[in-house]
Amino acid sequence: MASSWQWDLVIALLSCVALLTAGYIYEKAAEWKDKNAHPAPGRIVTVGDHKLHLLYKARVGPTVVIEQGAGEPSRLWWPVQDRIAEFASVCTYDRAGYGWSEPVAARRSIAERAEELHTLLTNAGIPGPYVLVAHS
Repeated sequence: MASSWQWDLVIALLSCVALLTAGYIYEKAAEWKDKNAHPAPGRIVTVGDHKLHLLYKARVGPTVVIEQGAGEPSRLWWPVQDRIAEFASVCTYDRAGYGWSEPVAARRSIAERAEELHTLLTNAGIPGPYVLVAHS
């Protein structure tokens, strides 16, 4: 027969599992609610095994591609994008794991991220030539 401290340990472990499960369910419900309340303003484009968010405003001439700084979402550049859209085609996008883009499991090199951006533009049908505007 189990002693009192063993039952206390079992109850404590079950309580921890219940709290973790409740937290997980709450987080998933909040993510679903936010996704429905704030849909992506651009397009979601498949790039390999994940999807990226792209906001494109077509005009004329070469396409200005804004590459935001590390850790920044594309929405910080939307005021700049709106001004550029007055005279040129322009796009911003969210890197994997930011904004409306899906996360990826492994870190990628700069070369892999550059290839991912090229694939995004190609898959979205965004015409070149491109003028890359990068921050940091």
